[in-house]
Formats: sequence, C-alpha cells, structure tokens
Amino acid sequence: MDFGNSFGNHLLICFWPFFYKVDLVKLEDIKGRFGISWFFHVLVIEAYYRDEFNVRLRLFGIPVYDRNRKLKSEIKREEVNKRKKQSAQNKSVEDTSVSDETVESKPVEETVNESVNESVNESGKEVLIEKPRETTAAQGDRKQSEQNKKETNKKVLISDRIEQIIQKVKQIFCKIIDFLESIPERLEHWSDKLEGKIDKLVETIDYYENLFAKKGTRWVIDFCKKECLLLIRHLKPYYSKVWIKYGSDDPAAIAKVMEYYAMVMPWLPRHTTLETSYQENCLEIEGVLKGRFILLYVVLHAGKLVLNKNVKKFIKLLKREEV
Repeated sequence: MDFGNSFGNHLLICFWPFFYKVDLVKLEDIKGRFGISWFFHVLVIEAYYRDEFNVRLRLFGIPVYDRNRKLKSEIKREEVNKRKKQSAQNKSVEDTSVSDETVESKPVEETVNESVNESVNESGKEVLIEKPRETTAAQGDRKQSEQNKKETNKKVLISDRIEQIIQKVKQIFCKIIDFLESIPERLEHWSDKLEGKIDKLVETIDYYENLFAKKGTRWVIDFCKKECLLLIRHLKPYYSKVWIKYGSDDPAAIAKVMEYYAMVMPWLPRHTTLETSYQENCLEIEGVLKGRFILLYVVLHAGKLVLNKNVKKFIKLLKREEV
C-alpha cells in the first residue's frame, strides 16, 4: 500500500504540469515576481523583488519558508544576545565599583581670588575695585603689535606655501625624468610581452580550428542544438505580453531603437508593443509571461545534455583540459 502511494505520488509529480508566471515592472523602481505552482496550488514557490529580494514557500496555503522573516528573526536573536551580554558586563562593572567605593571627603571651600571686582571690607560693606584703564598710547601700541603679529604670520604662511609648491614641482619634474629614462625598458618589455601574446593567440586559433574540424564535434553540436530546442519548446510560455515605452529628446536615438526593435521583432513575444515619446527621457517596461512544463520532459532533456559522455568530453576540450 505504501509502495503504491509513493509510486503514485512520483508519477503525479513527473506528469502533472508545473505552472509558472513572471511579472516585471520597471517604472521609477524595478519590481519583479517569479512564481511556480503545482497541483491546484498545493505547492507554491515565489521569488519576488520589491526594494529587497525574498523567497517564499507555501504548502497547502500554509507558509513554510520565508527568507526575509528568517533573516529578521536571526537579527532579532542576535540583538537579544548582545543586550544580554551588555547587561551582564554592566552588572559586573557596577559590582566592582561598589566594592572599591570609599567614603567621600567633604568638599573643601574654594578660596576667594584676590583679583575679584567685588571685595568685602572690614565693616562688611562691599567695595568695588576698579581696574586700571589703558591710556590711548598703550591701546595704540597694543593694536600696532597685534597688526605686526598678523603680518608676520601671513608672511610665514606665504613662504611655507611657496616652499610646498616648489617641492611639488621638484617631485613632478623628478617623476617625469624617471619616466623618460624608463621608456626604453618599458618598450622592450612590452614588445616581448606582445610577441608572447601573439604567439599564444595564433596557437589558440589553430587549436580551436582543429577542434571544430573534427567529425565528432559536428555531432556534438547537432546533438546539443536538438536537445536545447526540445527543452526550450517544453519551457516556452503559452502567454506573453510586453509593453515598452522609450522616450528621448534626441530623434536619432529613437530612430536607432526603432531599428533594433524591427530587427529583433521575430524573436520577441507575440504581444509586444513599443511606444516612443519625444517629450521626456524615460524607459518604462511592463511584462507578463505565463507558461507550464512537465518535470519529466525537462529532466529528461536536461539530463541528456548534462550526462552525455561526448558532451562532457567536448566541454573539457573547449576548456583545454586533459581528457
């Protein structure tokens, strides 16, 4: 009974189609969603991007996995652990400070400065002590000395700047002389390096020319082409709609875009529209793709490509590895 149930489940997974949907919107920001569902939405896998990337898995409509929720819970757990460690450290510091605490001595009265404006005489009355006023001659001498000091500081600053500029010019001149002296050596080094690269390029071209001239290479290419086309046919969407708006104030740029669009039109989805605007610079895209695939066929054709011995050998030869 168990064997029959498991066999039936495997057959159901292999032959019941998986449905997928791709939504892409690019206005001011980029938003996208890729979803796969199976067997009346019993299994749903979603990957979407809205300011940040997230992956979700639902089974029978119940959330089983959420990447963002998992990351947030891990961050929250780390913050809680940090707070616990910090509180433990603070508690230990407080204990040590309490054990080392001594009786505080009484504050010593501050002595009164003799140069205070107000002082108390013997009778208890406050007497104002006036500061001596500067004469006009002393004020003039002080201002003259400050001005002389500023001028000397400016002269010193200018002389330091001039010296720095002279040093930089000397350094640049020395670098130019060193570069000119090293030109012959560099030219010789570059010529030797260029000769080696040319020889290597010629040898590489001969290797790949001989590789693609072999009989087995043609068979591998035809086999990969056939299996890839079958794989694409099984994964090809049955519904597609793409809307593109391109705007530019340069008519030549819009003409180039229209030319490229006409060239690739046969390979684009069926319902693809391109709008142009000369009034604003913009690029807006909205697209929807819907399709389905049967897991057995996808695994079958992909397995033929991956597990074929001749394909593996050809890939090693392309990488120039030992076979």
